Amino acid sequence: MITVSPWAEPAPVGIAPALDSTFTVAAPLLAGFAATIVATVSTDPGARLAGYTVLTAAVMAVGLLVLGLEVGLQARSEWATPAEYLDWHPLARKFDAALDEIRIQQRANYHRWLWYQARARRLYNWGLIAFLATVALLVIPADIPRAIPDVEFLHFAPLVVALLLLFVEAWWMACSRRPSLPGTRFFVAPNQPLTIPPAPAGFDRDALQ
Repeated sequence: MITVSPWAEPAPVGIAPALDSTFTVAAPLLAGFAATIVATVSTDPGARLAGYTVLTAAVMAVGLLVLGLEVGLQARSEWATPAEYLDWHPLARKFDAALDEIRIQQRANYHRWLWYQARARRLYNWGLIAFLATVALLVIPADIPRAIPDVEFLHFAPLVVALLLLFVEAWWMACSRRPSLPGTRFFVAPNQPLTIPPAPAGFDRDALQ
């Protein structure tokens, strides 16, 4: 018989390990490939549509994938299994009040994990689209007439967008350390209110720390 879990449970239950692989393996590899494309195209004077390629690879693919990686790592820091919570707080195996507190904390951290992983997945998905667009630009045959002009402003567009991503990254780091900064709600998951039940007689709550 299937019963309701007293812990916050992800759906599907294997989504957390799958996202770990995405943000710690796939995203760095794709960002590395995109950076290699940037280095190759930037040093090739005969590259066709070099401005578009560098724009999609350097700015969109590398920038979005690296941001997705960082947000994904933040999501991972909020995730732990019930067994891990019980290993860190062994008194929860003996006292019901301690177990209730650990479950409440797990649910709060779970909601923060949901907040971060949803944004990390969006960044990764858009970064993947940018990477595939870069590949499409690279495989355009050389004998096809140049239908899309490689206009002059595209030589400066990657720099402008890269500086914008640099500002976003710096603001992300600042908001992570100072939640009082304006715009923090776009970068830092909100804290869930915790309702701690009263401790029974003889239970030392400080022993959980």
